[in-house]
Amino acid sequence: MLRKLFKPVVACVLTMSFLLSTGGAVFAADNKTTPTPQTYSKDTVITESNLNDILKVHNIDPSKIVKNTKTVSSTVTVGDLEKALEEAKKMPKKITSNDTAPLNLSTNGTLCALASGSGTSIATRATTYTNTLTVDYYATGAYTDGMWSYALGSSWAPRATGIPTSWWTVTQTYSNHIYLYSASTPYAYLSQVYNYDITNYIGVLGYGIPNGTINIQGTINYSNAYI
Repeated sequence: MLRKLFKPVVACVLTMSFLLSTGGAVFAADNKTTPTPQTYSKDTVITESNLNDILKVHNIDPSKIVKNTKTVSSTVTVGDLEKALEEAKKMPKKITSNDTAPLNLSTNGTLCALASGSGTSIATRATTYTNTLTVDYYATGAYTDGMWSYALGSSWAPRATGIPTSWWTVTQTYSNHIYLYSASTPYAYLSQVYNYDITNYIGVLGYGIPNGTINIQGTINYSNAYI
């Protein structure tokens, strides 16, 4: 008798369990919705509240942005950001520029006049690479009677772009050397050898968004005429 009652009870319990589990699954499926991606017009002003969403929409990792130490007061829209991103696609990935050895000759083919005395001098050269990137190069050396006698050091720095929401920063230096050739002669020259990465940033609110990196390498030669 107990066996006969036990089988229907077990069957009933299994049936109820199946119905409950199935009903639960159906209930979960009915309530599952796919969020609609937020869209932004070109005129949308980027704010603290929508910054992360806008970065993700444009495939920019929010963790890559850096805290901005520069003052950026201009309002930046989605259109401004998209324009800057498009410009970055046109930038070269690598620039190489090498000077030939200078001859210290004036335009008429004669040796340049040499200054008298001794001291130190900083030779400078400005090089423009893109419409927003100009780098100032510096080479320091000692001279005697207007001729380079020692090489002391070298450096470089990007100029301001002229755009409040854009700037360049040297992010990696691979080599920075200064050499002296034909020391203390009318043909002496300093030779600056450089290799570095420079990154463009877009300023949004208090942050800088990386917008492309260029590797720049080469040499610049400074004759006695730079003293």
